[in-house]
Amino acid sequence: MGGSGSGWPSPGRPNLTSDAVEIIEEQGHRNVIIIMADALGADYLYQYRKSASIEGVLAVNFDFLTREGVKISDCLGARPPHTETGIARMFFGRDIILDHTQEPFLQIERLVQDSSQDHLLKLAVQHNKFVFNLLPRSDSAWLTQINIPRQKRLDILLWESWKDQSNLLTNHSLEFKIEPNFPHLRKLKDQIKHSYPTDISQTPFVQLKNLSQWVHNTSLTVIKHLLKTEADGIFAFIHDPTLEFLGHWCGEQAYREGIIWTDEYLGRLIAQLREQGVYDNTLILLTADHGMTFRTKDQLGNHGDFYSRPEVKYVPFIFNKKVPISNVITSHASTLEVAKSWLENLEK
Repeated sequence: MGGSGSGWPSPGRPNLTSDAVEIIEEQGHRNVIIIMADALGADYLYQYRKSASIEGVLAVNFDFLTREGVKISDCLGARPPHTETGIARMFFGRDIILDHTQEPFLQIERLVQDSSQDHLLKLAVQHNKFVFNLLPRSDSAWLTQINIPRQKRLDILLWESWKDQSNLLTNHSLEFKIEPNFPHLRKLKDQIKHSYPTDISQTPFVQLKNLSQWVHNTSLTVIKHLLKTEADGIFAFIHDPTLEFLGHWCGEQAYREGIIWTDEYLGRLIAQLREQGVYDNTLILLTADHGMTFRTKDQLGNHGDFYSRPEVKYVPFIFNKKVPISNVITSHASTLEVAKSWLENLEK
């Protein structure tokens, strides 16, 4: 996992989160959909330090899931499981080592509350948007503690137990937490819960695709519902399991499969937004891992040997019909073209 914090832009690199905030503020996008991976796409949820648009910056990176077991990419046999470091990088210009004797999420929440920095979540609240989280990961739980009015947020969480490392689907406890339990969402809640894939006879790779398909279908269903009912617009965070291992080295096949899968989902999402007539007013932010290419081994900390492999590629995308934004490799508004460019770079 990119928990070393090395995914931060060096001077001269695109400040993608800052760009996203500026677009939201200046161009008035009514809907913002963030499709994320790895540590909640934290590099993009929070402002990069000394942002040009907002002075204060809070950034979070942490790697807690590995204390419980291994990540999805590890289940695919991509690399040895992490050893626990117990370190969360809180970028106030320094690292903060968490106290092992205390609940890590609560420690992070206290740090978040103690900061006066602005970030995308706060921006969403200020704009009175409905916040929807689809985060099928245990290390996403701390987001539920951030102070957003209950009537303005919907969280769908899956708690991971990792009792059996041989497959993915039974690693989830299937204990769904959806709150608040709006009366008009009760049927939707049952539909989401009963549609969760449970077939463990398939290979881990197929299980991953099934899980990702569930995330895609669920997010599209909920987004479609909210776009019809929330006059103030929505702010959606969607954690896609395919992006989770896109950001880590799982070999060329995984990259190719992940690109195709991501492109398919984005195509469905864009078609839905167009069908409802809201695409022009929607900003989509897609992150693959921490989204950065590393230039030197010195930037990589303890993960230098791993992340300096030539196979590792990190590409962030922010795109909208009106505002395609350059990233470190290419600049396209079409995800299909982005996928082609990404694959071409992988083959070099």
